[in-house]
Amino acid sequence: MSDVGLLGGAVGLALGVAAGFLLRGSAHRRGDEGERPRPPLLAVAVAGAVLGLAWGLAGAVRPPTAASVPAAVFSLVALAAAWIDLDVRRVPNWLTGGGTLAVLAAAAAVGPWSSAARALAAGGILLAAFGLLALVSSTGAGDVKFAAVAGAALGFDGWRTVAGGVAAGLFLAAAVAVVLLARGRARDSHLALAPPLAAGTLIALIAW
Repeated sequence: MSDVGLLGGAVGLALGVAAGFLLRGSAHRRGDEGERPRPPLLAVAVAGAVLGLAWGLAGAVRPPTAASVPAAVFSLVALAAAWIDLDVRRVPNWLTGGGTLAVLAAAAAVGPWSSAARALAAGGILLAAFGLLALVSSTGAGDVKFAAVAGAALGFDGWRTVAGGVAAGLFLAAAVAVVLLARGRARDSHLALAPPLAAGTLIALIAW
């Protein structure tokens, strides 16, 4: 394993631990949500380490590009969104709104403007598409808004990456739904969509 990969894993672990401690403060919870059991800190720490390791190994294989900047910003947003969605089955507006602005700001900063404009367009398209999905499914409003963050990050890299990230995210979501149904979960129960969508997006951003 390369030194770059190990460094990425170490940085990701540190960020995962920091995010875990911050999110365990329950600032994202409402009312009686504060009484619910919290997901283990180790889970988000390991997720951060794996994510950092993946970025490190990808950087060792091919040099980072301008698309790596908004993708790295998305990685941080995705880590927090997945944790919160698994915790309370929603993604707060401050995270989706702030995350979208942060990714778009990163896209505008590194340019070119055509890629930044594509990031904006992709974010809007996924927001509309997942909004329509929410009308016929149990998809939550937070998941719909998180799709805009994912779309902005994917869009900067290109439409092929958008298609790949969405396809991977929906495939992972379907796989999770099948597992839940096999375990006897109700068909109308809410599926936390942010984690599989985040994973699919990151797969497309890192591996393609």
